[in-house]
Amino acid sequence: MEVRDDVIPGADGMAVGLTIHLADEPRAWAVFCHGFKGFRKWGGWEWMGQRMARRGITHVAFDFSHNGVAPDSPVEFSRLDLFERNTWSRELADLSAVVGWTRKEGLATKAGPVLVGHSKGGATAIMGAETVGASGVLGLA
Repeated sequence: MEVRDDVIPGADGMAVGLTIHLADEPRAWAVFCHGFKGFRKWGGWEWMGQRMARRGITHVAFDFSHNGVAPDSPVEFSRLDLFERNTWSRELADLSAVVGWTRKEGLATKAGPVLVGHSKGGATAIMGAETVGASGVLGLA
């Protein structure tokens, strides 16, 4: 399993930080959407990515571009100026950018991604599922 971090452009050209847990022999892929006032490196999300990759699922976690966390400081809620401008449409644009980037980089399997969302991220995953061609959605309370 390989783990790497990257940054891509998201909504309004703002940065979207990514953490990718690459499965050695991927059978599937998942994209994780964090919840309200959340971020990709919070709590057990890194552990979840590791566990999924060990089971053959490439796991892509990302920070929404307007979640209040900057890519150069991924565990500090320091960008209130972005947080106050966050919208559903910006989150959906970020999700589409992440899925498109994952496909372009050759990290996706043939089937669409399983979208995994925590709290408000679950709602974003449900709303974006059809647009990004998801093969499934899992919401975590």
